[in-house]
Amino acid sequence: MTLTREKFFKLAFLALVFAVPFGTKKFLFSFSTPFSNYYTSEYTAAFLFGTDLLLLAALALFFLQLRGTRLREVFDCVREPLLFLALFVGFALLSLVTAPYLGFGVYAFLRLVGALLAGLLAWGALRGGLVAFPEVATALGASATLQAIVALSQFSFQKSVGLWWLGETVALGPGTPGIASISVNGLSLVRAYGTLPHANILAGFLVLGILALSFLFLAGRRFATCVCAAGGLALTLAGLVVTFSRSGWIVAVCGFGALFVFALLRRASWRRLAALVFVVLLSITVVASALRFAVMPRANLSADESSVRDRWTMNEMGTALVVSRPWGVGLGNQLFFSYDEGWFHKFGLTARGQWQPVHNLYLLLASELGVMGLITFLALVCSAFALNLPRRGFPNAVAAIALSSLLLFGLFDHFLWDLEAGRLMLWMVLGILLGLGASPRPAASVGADRSK
Repeated sequence: MTLTREKFFKLAFLALVFAVPFGTKKFLFSFSTPFSNYYTSEYTAAFLFGTDLLLLAALALFFLQLRGTRLREVFDCVREPLLFLALFVGFALLSLVTAPYLGFGVYAFLRLVGALLAGLLAWGALRGGLVAFPEVATALGASATLQAIVALSQFSFQKSVGLWWLGETVALGPGTPGIASISVNGLSLVRAYGTLPHANILAGFLVLGILALSFLFLAGRRFATCVCAAGGLALTLAGLVVTFSRSGWIVAVCGFGALFVFALLRRASWRRLAALVFVVLLSITVVASALRFAVMPRANLSADESSVRDRWTMNEMGTALVVSRPWGVGLGNQLFFSYDEGWFHKFGLTARGQWQPVHNLYLLLASELGVMGLITFLALVCSAFALNLPRRGFPNAVAAIALSSLLLFGLFDHFLWDLEAGRLMLWMVLGILLGLGASPRPAASVGADRSK
């Protein structure tokens, strides 16, 4: 009976990991907010997500599997992170006192709690030996590969491919207002979204997939695993290219570079490492060459570009907001507060499409939860890295690089804080790192295909 429950939990948890990028959701109701723009569906309305149901199922099976004493043992050795997490939740709850739109603030708090529970679930699953890291990497890599296939199809057809039931943007097309696109010789080309709300969010998820597939390629003990990982990696790299997310490209280079250096220092098989580099370089060369007409102009970055200027201006606004309101404006309320108080117009962001959240994870977090909220978040992240410092295993390094990649992405975007898929990415990767950093349990080493 115990074995059956464990298998059910493993299936539910891995299904949750696989489903992170799928935006299947049911509209519940809209909140009374001051405005709406092209990007604000999740900012102004309440939804029930398919991942919510998977999370509830996995949580129920987790508590059935680890009850009483065993549950306490799982988290007993990591009291500092739990303390920082409790303080962080406290500041998030306290910020609602200052929220001008309390209803949406409460909803945003519940969404945050859900993502935190997903992170705790990942933490407990790995620490409790219910799931092995290679299994998590396999689910993540398979999902990223599927997203890449969808992305390549979208870019090829320049429209949605009919996966609305998985969360795909229905009106994906070059003529749709607000859709992310690039202009090449006067021609507008849609950037690939996958089943996520924006191309940059897809890029963030594909970076995680690239790291997971690289791990499976280097650590896999079966030839079939390496072949599948190589194929998935080639597709995922191609999918990343057609997102045309420059921040995603930068983060992918940094993340893969860090992984390569770690594998080199750990004296991984030079043949396996050389094969990995060959797959990566060949994949990028083929796709970039085929799309040279679009990739090369996009690779050029200019301070005069509207997207660069707007991001810089939004971050200036976020900095000024934190200085003027160091206690925060309330969880989920930065967008509405900035509009009501005239901050957008004050900083020259007068077009409706420019009314967006601050494009920086840390400034956005500080502007909503206050400076203390940001400090406790950073303390929690640092404690996760500190737990893993004494451990030099390959899974620990991959998880640390994955979290570092997301945190680097946070310098350029906001989706890790205020969009469901982004929240799940951030908190589940953080939970995985905490689970690997805690004292390993004997069962955690179980797995047919794992690293040494």
